[in-house]
Amino acid sequence: MNRWLFLLSSLLLLGSCRSKQAVPEIHISGSAAFHDVSVSWPVSCRKDTITVLNGHDSVYFNQYDDTIRHFLRKGRGPLEAMNIASASSIGDYLAVIDHSGYDTPKSLFFIDLRDPSNQGKWQVISLEWLNNFYVIPEFVMLDKGHMVALTWEKGEDAIMTWIDLENQTTHRLDFDIQDSYTGNPNRRNLLYTLNSRVSYNREKSKLVYTCGEGCYMEIMTLHDGIISDRQTILGTVPDFREDGDKLRMNDRKNRGIRMWSTDNHIFITYNNPFENRSYKGYPGYFTDYIDVFDWDGRKVCRLLPDQPFSTFCVSEDDAILYTVTMDRHSSEEEIWKYPLVLPE
Repeated sequence: MNRWLFLLSSLLLLGSCRSKQAVPEIHISGSAAFHDVSVSWPVSCRKDTITVLNGHDSVYFNQYDDTIRHFLRKGRGPLEAMNIASASSIGDYLAVIDHSGYDTPKSLFFIDLRDPSNQGKWQVISLEWLNNFYVIPEFVMLDKGHMVALTWEKGEDAIMTWIDLENQTTHRLDFDIQDSYTGNPNRRNLLYTLNSRVSYNREKSKLVYTCGEGCYMEIMTLHDGIISDRQTILGTVPDFREDGDKLRMNDRKNRGIRMWSTDNHIFITYNNPFENRSYKGYPGYFTDYIDVFDWDGRKVCRLLPDQPFSTFCVSEDDAILYTVTMDRHSSEEEIWKYPLVLPE
């Protein structure tokens, strides 16, 4: 793309970040549902059960409802994992990718969330045939035989890859983001995949992508491994430069989007740029609102929980919001629960 045309289009799209579109602002009050938890981010959310990637202990996942379950131990033994970078729920199952070291995919676990501690119900599929691919930091299962992964094959320039598990085939999806960078494609691809999110609406055959830097979100149609009808909802692409062998961000204001989706809505919030500074008495990466869109890209409302939070998820029926926050007296993590009633 012509450099000046790119700069003009970026300026025109800049105002779309944190859209000013007039929508209802809904103040919601919640209560602490689980105390002294350990959460990196949620991976599955049902009305009374939340499953999270655990950031600290000897197991990768915790499941909270009327009790606490721990599953998938860290280790090199049978039914253990060494490097979990991503997980995707599909129906009653959680799909989890383990990696060899920090490089290539190794295996795919299917874990029954109705009884996650019962290893006899687990299924493990080898992914060693993907040894020419880089790490998969994010993926979504379309069904138990197909996934879309934010990764690329070594030697290629791609952001999204279609993976057919049944036939052990892959192809690069026709998805790219226009920017002015002409340097090392691997560095650029990593920028657009690391901390980014992708989710799929099976009924509508729609895919949503949010970027881990900038303020960028697209909704598109995905059918039989082909992308069409791309719609840019938020269009501020990351602003970065080369600095030695790394990419550095020029724009410290737009630091990416956190996203969760259900069959009816897409929920997003924006990573705060405060970094090591405090935000309303909480750590600088906390925030306190969530924008809600439908799958046609229309902004529905803004949710304003009564406690700042680090991350969140929404139950499949849109009835409950869970947030991960912190007790400011003990500094312990807590999961808060909010009843939701969204506009029609």
